[in-house]
Order: sequence, then structure tokens, then C-alpha cells
Amino acid sequence: MGRIPSDWLPPEELRPSRIHLLEEFRGYPDRLNPAQELLDRNVEAGRGSRPAIFFQDKVITYSALQEQVNRLGNVLRSRGVEEEDRVVILSPNQPLSVVANFAIMKIGAIPIPASPLLSPPEIAWVVNNGAARVLLVHPAMLPLVGKARGEFDHEVEVLALAPPSPDLAEQGVESVVPLMERADSRLDPVLREKGSVGVLLYTSGTTGKPKGVVHLVEETLAIADTFGKHGWKLTERDVVFSPAPLAFAAGYGAMAIIPFRFGAAVSIMPRFEPEAAFETIQNHKATVLTILPTSYRKMLQVPEAERKYDLSSVRMCTGGGEALTAETFHQWHERFGLPIYEGLGTTEMFYVFVSNAVTEKPKAGSIGTPVPGYEVKVVDEEGNEVGPGQIGRMLARGPTGVLYWRPKEEQGRLLASQRQMVVDGWNAAGDYIYADDDGYLWFVAREDDLIKSSGYRIGPDEIEMVVSKHPAVADVGVIGVPDPVRGQNTKAFVVLKEGFTASAALKQEIIAFCRDKIAVYKLPREVEFVDELPRTVTGKLLRRVLRAREQERYVVFARFPKEVTLRDGSRVTLRPLVKEDAESLVRLFSRAQPSDLRFLRDNVLDPRVPRRWCEEIDYSRVLPIVAETPQGEIVADASIHRRGIEGLREVAKYRVFVDPSWRGKGLSTALLSEAEEVARALGVRKLVMEIFADEGWLIRKVQERGFRQEAVSPVFQTVTMVKEL
Repeated sequence: MGRIPSDWLPPEELRPSRIHLLEEFRGYPDRLNPAQELLDRNVEAGRGSRPAIFFQDKVITYSALQEQVNRLGNVLRSRGVEEEDRVVILSPNQPLSVVANFAIMKIGAIPIPASPLLSPPEIAWVVNNGAARVLLVHPAMLPLVGKARGEFDHEVEVLALAPPSPDLAEQGVESVVPLMERADSRLDPVLREKGSVGVLLYTSGTTGKPKGVVHLVEETLAIADTFGKHGWKLTERDVVFSPAPLAFAAGYGAMAIIPFRFGAAVSIMPRFEPEAAFETIQNHKATVLTILPTSYRKMLQVPEAERKYDLSSVRMCTGGGEALTAETFHQWHERFGLPIYEGLGTTEMFYVFVSNAVTEKPKAGSIGTPVPGYEVKVVDEEGNEVGPGQIGRMLARGPTGVLYWRPKEEQGRLLASQRQMVVDGWNAAGDYIYADDDGYLWFVAREDDLIKSSGYRIGPDEIEMVVSKHPAVADVGVIGVPDPVRGQNTKAFVVLKEGFTASAALKQEIIAFCRDKIAVYKLPREVEFVDELPRTVTGKLLRRVLRAREQERYVVFARFPKEVTLRDGSRVTLRPLVKEDAESLVRLFSRAQPSDLRFLRDNVLDPRVPRRWCEEIDYSRVLPIVAETPQGEIVADASIHRRGIEGLREVAKYRVFVDPSWRGKGLSTALLSEAEEVARALGVRKLVMEIFADEGWLIRKVQERGFRQEAVSPVFQTVTMVKEL
């Protein structure tokens, strides 16, 4: 494949300005190799016998790591991998993943670390969009890869990052281990332009479509020379513990880049578990912890942890990715005697660029000050810099910056994102913050998560922390939902602890509980009880999934009008929807304005409905039955005759589509049992769920309920799941 086409990167005029404020930046050679700088230099400096990787009970030295890297690099080269080719690493955290990352870099190729939680359509997307030549995969991911291979748009060699096994032989996949044993242990690094593509990370935006984010060769050194030096202040005596997956920017920087710049070691665990994390820190004598705030909170739930585990080796705890909160800061400090230095980074900026670790004088709840090498400012909606205490958008610049991969494709989807993310040469971090008089920055919310109600700007984290203190609450997520008067209302999705029962009274009790703890305008106006909240493997709340659920409503198609009696005794007429109802229907389903037929197509009709149906809709055939309330509100659901209008709002998290022949047409989240009951009552013989392909957690959940995967739509990026009734 070789060289990267020039139009696979944003045009120069849309790229952010890069500033090189530190002396270290100016010392980078024009041509370099990250593996040589991060790995080989340590061996040359006499650190070959020092530990580079701790994994379970294994220790890999710098010399041993270098040899494995050289051998795997020669294996990849023998398979035709050339300079600037892309190689995907699909694996849980393990030493061979780190080996693969350095091996790819050393031969001048570009690593693409991919999450082991990807669904088959996502795997295919990353391989195709990255134009990968080789896919290095852990055996546990091979069944998913097998399903994805039919969607690959080019020939891709698949090699297993594990020792040989009968299972691998049966699937016809070669292990890299025997190939490495036979390969040469010497390998010269390929020097590359420091401004060329070095790493390709994929992140899911609010649309759910994975975005390719480019980082340059020199950035692999820059994140170490900024946060590694001035934040963690690493030396060769340090051991950095990070449970974040390699595919995340947080995990990639901590596990595959930064510690090696200083001859330090990394402590790896394949998957985060609170007790296992304590044991790993203790056994590997970790000195620096970098953990997601949610994971710190889970670790705080381990009884007697401060007496059960020895954390005396730890000198610094850092966290980011979501709000730490002052409460978590104080609880951790009280129990373990260690402050948590909160910071902020993004995939687009590659790593942390604001942190309390810089001054080591943390303010509980603050994200700290800019990391040396970066500049940060807070601006209003017009781009004017605002003063202390005023909430605004965060803009940053430094040696790293946003570059989206293949931005001109898909009708320029990522080109539009590139324009939005670069403001007069500065990077828009996507966050609302404010600065105090001392220059410390305070996170308010992600731009997508910020709630704008009655002119106020509200961060959901503060509300979540208050609601979580209610004795009935096990978990909570807060989002803004449209309101015709306030603009938005705050809505809390609550998971109850065992022993508590959902009720209207409990909802009011939770709201009342918050009254004297947060400002009145921040109070949750709505509370909905749910079985669980969507979170990533590291525990990060996916508020975009909650917002997507709010846009889903429950619809049943019918052929004939009929009357039903509601729970309160009143009667309403159900009738086929007519075109004049569209505005009311959209207002009900999403509370979004203005209404349009495209919204009906994307969010009400089955995604497979042809576009022409939206241009020439036969509403009597394909749109839902509805009930018109005395207030003129349009509602639609199969169970309104049992639950009434208020009950309807309580269960409104699924759609059952029934075509004129009464065969199931589609079903989407979350009250599956209720949906199946309704479907059976209607005589539906098959349920079909349309799930966004990036929601692997939901796909696995419905598989547990007897659904099977039937098809994948590359156009709509959805997976069709089917269950026979």
C-alpha cells in the first residue's frame, strides 16, 4: 500500500497551529523513529536489564522487549508491511500488544490500536477506513473477526497475538510466536519525517461513527516531554499503572509511549477490576497511578482496602476522562493518604494538557493548570476571551492537535468536524470550563453534555454526584432533554439499589433530596428508573446513548382505527396517522424542533424503509396508530389501554413495528420483556432490533435474551438482531 494519499489528511488551512514552547521540542531531529527513541535508547544507555513491563507475575526487561520487537518487526516486514502501511492491533492489554506497537513503529509503519469490545461491523470499519495491511488479533477476538471479514474491502492478513493452539490451527490463523522465534533479532529502525503520520486512533463521536484521529511522529515524544516530564515527573525508578485499554488515548499514552521515554516501567492488567487493581499495584510496586474517576470510586467501594493492600510504593495518583468530584478526591485522600491530581486530555490532543499534577497543589474539583508546552484560554460563543469565573469554551494549543483521517470522504463528514474543532488555529477541546483567579481551570461539562436551561449552563456531573448520595440510588446519569419553555430540562436516569421499588413517590423523594444541595435551577425535573446505564469498559458514562434513547419512542403500526379504554376510564380513538400529525408526532418522539420528514425517516420509520416512502408517504399504511388526548397531544403505543397516558410515558423506551401483514418489523431498546409481551398480544411472530453498530454492549445484551444477528447495514451503520416468538 505504501504512501498515504495527500487527501487522506485535512488541508493545511484547516489544521491547528502547533507551538513548540519547550526546549525539548526544538531538539527533535527532522527524521526519527519513535521505537528507537523510546526503546533502543534505553538499551544503549545501559538500562537493558531494567524492567520495562510488569504483567501478572511476569517481568520483561528492556533488552528482552527490544529483542521481541525486532523479531516481530521482521515478521511483519516479511509479510509485506512497508513504510506508512497501517497495522491494526485488536487485543486486550497484554505484553504482546506493546511489542506489536513498537514493532510496527520500528519498521516505519503506523499502528492502529483497536478496542477488544468492537463489534464485527466496527472491526470491518476500522480495517477498511484505516486501509490496514495486517490485523494482529488476540484469539478471543477471532470469532468477531471471522464475522467481520466478509465486510473487508481489501485483502488483509490476520495473525494471532498469542502462542499456537489447536483452536488457531482450526481457524487457519498463524500465531506470531513461532514466526518470531525464527525471525532475526536485529532490526534497523526506519527514520521518518517528524511531521508524518505516526499513530492512528479511533474514537466514537456523538454520531456513533468511529472517527480516525491522526497523531504525528513527533507527538509520540511530545506527550512524554510535556505531561510525562512536567506532570508525572518520571524517572527510571517509576512504574506506571494504567488499566485503560491500549485503544484509548489514555491507555495508549500511559502503556505504550510515555514511561519508555524515561526508562520507567509499565504495569499492565488485561481488564479493570477493583480488587485486582489493588493487587496489581501492590505486587508490581507501582509508583504512579493513572485511573478513570469512575474506577477510583469503584476502588473506594472495596472494604478495608487501605488495610488489606500495601500502596506504600505509590507517590502520585492522577485521573481524568470525566469529573473526579471533590468528594472522590477527599475520600481517596482520607483513606489512602494520597491526593488525586485531576487533569484533562482528549483523543484529538493525544494526551493530558491540563492537570493538577503540574503544581502538585491540587484544588479539589479543579482540573488544574495547563501542562508546560500548552496554552489554554476560555472564550465565549463569539470567540472573545472571558475573565475568571465566567463559563466558556475551552481552546488549547501546543505540540499536538486535531487531525481527522480521510476527512473528505462520506460527504466530508470529518472535514466539517475539522472546521468545527479548529478555531483560529486553536483546538476546541469540546468542553465548557471556567478559570479561577489563581489560573486553575474547572470543568463544567462536555459541549454535548452541557445542559442549557432558562439561560443557565449546567454541568451534569454535579447533579449526578448529589443524586448518587440518595440511599436508594445505585447509579445515575443526567442529560438535558428539550423543553419548550426552559429550552432544556435536566433528566436523571436512576438505577435503584436492591430492596427499593420504583414509584412516582420515590421520584419526588429523589428530587426533594436534591433541593438543599444544589441550586434550584439545577434540580432534576424528570427522573426515570432504568435497569442499568450504558458505560464503557472503563466505566465511563455514555450520555450520548441516553440522549439517543430519549429520541426513541414506541410506535405500533395498525391497519384499522379502533377505540380503547384507558386506565382512568376515558376512551380514545386509535387511528392511522395522517400527514398533518407529523409535527405533533415529532414533538412527542424527540421534542425536537423544527420537525421534518428526514427525522421521521431516521427515527420513526424502520431504517430500511426506502427514501421514497419519506417523499411520498402512504401514511395509512406505514405510520403508527396514535391516540389523541383531550389536550391535543399525539401519543402512540400498544399498551396505552392498560397503562393510560401517564403510564405510557413510563414505559416509552422501545418501538414495536408491525407491518400490514402483522409480521414484526422492528424493535429497539430497553424494556424488552414489555415489548415482547405487547408483540405477542398483537400476534407478532418475529421481533427485529435495529442497533447502532458501535453499541456492542447492547448487542451482547440482546443476544443473552435470545436474539441472533441477521444482517449488517453499512449504509445506516446498524446491526439487525432477530428473535422468533
